[in-house]
Amino acid sequence: MDLHIYPLLFNPILKERLWGGEKLYKYLDTPKPDTDKNIGECWFISDREDEQVTVANGAYEGLPLNDLVKSYPAKFVGNRHQGSKRFPLIFKYVDAGKRQSLHVHPDEMIARKHPGTESKNEVLYVLDHDDHSEIYAGLRHDRTQLQFRTRVGSNDLEECLQTFPSRNGDAFYIPAGTVHCVGEGNLVMEVIQNSDTTFRVHDWDRECSEGRKRDLQVEEALESIHFKDRTLPLVRADESPITSNRKKDLVRNNKYFKCEEIKLVDEFFSNTSPKTFNIIIPVDSEITISCDAGNYKLVKGQPCLLPAALGAYKVHPETGGTSTILRAMLSM
Repeated sequence: MDLHIYPLLFNPILKERLWGGEKLYKYLDTPKPDTDKNIGECWFISDREDEQVTVANGAYEGLPLNDLVKSYPAKFVGNRHQGSKRFPLIFKYVDAGKRQSLHVHPDEMIARKHPGTESKNEVLYVLDHDDHSEIYAGLRHDRTQLQFRTRVGSNDLEECLQTFPSRNGDAFYIPAGTVHCVGEGNLVMEVIQNSDTTFRVHDWDRECSEGRKRDLQVEEALESIHFKDRTLPLVRADESPITSNRKKDLVRNNKYFKCEEIKLVDEFFSNTSPKTFNIIIPVDSEITISCDAGNYKLVKGQPCLLPAALGAYKVHPETGGTSTILRAMLSM
């Protein structure tokens, strides 16, 4: 395979979910698929055996992302993660017409005890919500582990959770071990460590289409929850006016990945590093990325992978206004 380095776009994968909603199509300004299924997730960047996206533009159009990772790991992923068989991050949208199950992802220690599972850390970013929508993330300071455990199996479990009214631009860093769920009426984007291991602890007495309750993994979930961690997960949206480009970290320091919100009123100059790629997501308006390979226009909500070997690039915001982008990369 000949090497071509340029900003990569991908064909997304739509996923049916029992709790799927109707906000995603409006946000992406795309027609709703001709299906009766509840589409709850849209995976834009994913390198997993059963969720493998393909390139949508340029010389590699139609190729699976994993083909590039395997052929040129240092060039596309970066030497910070060289040798991995999979691209290390997932980017997806979650459209929750109803609230998700209450769930937790294992950390590395717990994952090692359960073959076939993987640790998972993630950040959620609120894009749209109904008037009374909420995000559930972490345990309340005034509730004990015993109180949580005795409420398992009851909707009273909600009383033990930190609950946050949804607001566009709010972000939640969800490290492994944090019990959480996206509440009804929310559209969020997620940047995730490459894993799809989820342990459900409660599903609000919901039944699936066959009339039975969904499977839970209560024992594994209780083993995975970090009951002593009561850290505030919320990074509150800053709605103050800006007169120059402004950057804000959305995750606590960790060894997996970084994610930043960047508000632009002018061109933004940056570069990838031999250590890591950049992922750029325009949150609220069209942007253009310029680099040696050319100019690439991105519509709102369209993630773009800038390979580690790309080097210098420039982001042009929408003319005459403020543009918000998210940028994700590996921790260095």
